[in-house]
Amino acid sequence: MATGLNVSDGKLLISVYIPPNHCFGVNNDFFSYTDIFFEYFSELFTPSAKKIWKADKTRVYTGHMSSQNREVSVKILIAKVSGVFGIMIQAMSAALTGLRAYVDNARTAANNIANSNTPGYKRSSTVTESAPAFRGAYTGALLREQSQGAIVSTGNPFDVAINGSGFFEVRTSDGKTGYTRAGSFRADSQGRLADSSGNILQPEISVPAGAKDFAIERDGSVSTTVNGQKQNLGTIKMVNFNNPGGLSQGGGNVYYETAASGQPSPGIPGTGGLGEIYPNSLELSNVDIGEEMVGLIQSEHGFKAQIKTIQTSDEMLGSLLDIKT
Repeated sequence: MATGLNVSDGKLLISVYIPPNHCFGVNNDFFSYTDIFFEYFSELFTPSAKKIWKADKTRVYTGHMSSQNREVSVKILIAKVSGVFGIMIQAMSAALTGLRAYVDNARTAANNIANSNTPGYKRSSTVTESAPAFRGAYTGALLREQSQGAIVSTGNPFDVAINGSGFFEVRTSDGKTGYTRAGSFRADSQGRLADSSGNILQPEISVPAGAKDFAIERDGSVSTTVNGQKQNLGTIKMVNFNNPGGLSQGGGNVYYETAASGQPSPGIPGTGGLGEIYPNSLELSNVDIGEEMVGLIQSEHGFKAQIKTIQTSDEMLGSLLDIKT
């Protein structure tokens, strides 16, 4: 849900429309227009708009808000713009929001392509929504596609792939509980099974020194041979969520629980709706590079169209200014 930032100089209270999922900072602001012109994109300000801006008396307001769990300050320059001049600026404002939406689309596609070879990676996609009152568009949500990735045999006894629903539980280096589908495990310096980023598999499974014939079975049981004797080391458990798409994505292909995802439901692989474990294998990403490239091309065309809209609106605004003067 969109929120509003209220700023005031003690006399005039202004409410600024803020799309969800946007951080605010020097280079990441939102541009809006009602009966008052809000200017955030100063670096994209067109020549004709600058003429109006300099001609009108401007005021500076400073607001404070919470965005994505952090407090930020926003400085807002405000100039009164009315009539047909306001309409032209409103057109540029809407086009600027379109630029941001297409940049978000391109950035998401590029990230998917970059992770096309990352085991267990799930592709993301953006949902563009219409802002109210002719204020353009914004990226309303970032969705993750939970479809199964291809499973390939690696021949590595420490590799495991999930075929179906579920995640491995890990403990990150900062002590947080995370979840991953990237089953590229190894024994760390203390013999504990850890993923390629060093996150420790939970519950912990330790591989003793001198162990041979390490094996992971389809039910998650882990065994090895020590001094000629078979030894059971434990069982790899899995968890599932009511809404896996609600998990928060972190670094190292690790996800974190949120209110939207719900709490994890642990269990044994292959039971209770959990997927099966495929030993000596890895799940590849579910990214289709061809599809992502098509998305990038569409974003490029859309971006160029928004630029053309801004240029045309500025030319029209310039013509109006010439008539006025």
